[in-house]
Amino acid sequence: LAVALAECAIAGGRGARVAVPAGRRADEALFGEGAGRVVVTCRPGDVDALRAAAGDVPLREIGTVGGDAVEVRVGEDTVAVRIADAAAAYEDAIPRAVEA
Repeated sequence: LAVALAECAIAGGRGARVAVPAGRRADEALFGEGAGRVVVTCRPGDVDALRAAAGDVPLREIGTVGGDAVEVRVGEDTVAVRIADAAAAYEDAIPRAVEA
């Protein structure tokens, strides 16, 4: 979830504020590789249409798009990263690994 949100923010130039239910470890909720989940965004006025189009596929609203950072809250734990910092880390990852 955290990686998908960061990639969306980098690509779209918009941050997000997201909250996911507690009950799992924060690292598992943010970085778990569970199958069958996707991140979808739409305009606030289009939520009902998205639900209708989804049919029997369960949807859960987890937050809003906007701002210059991705902020994710899992229970009482919150992590935030500015889009510019995430983009720099993403773009520099391979060059840094090659230098090491």
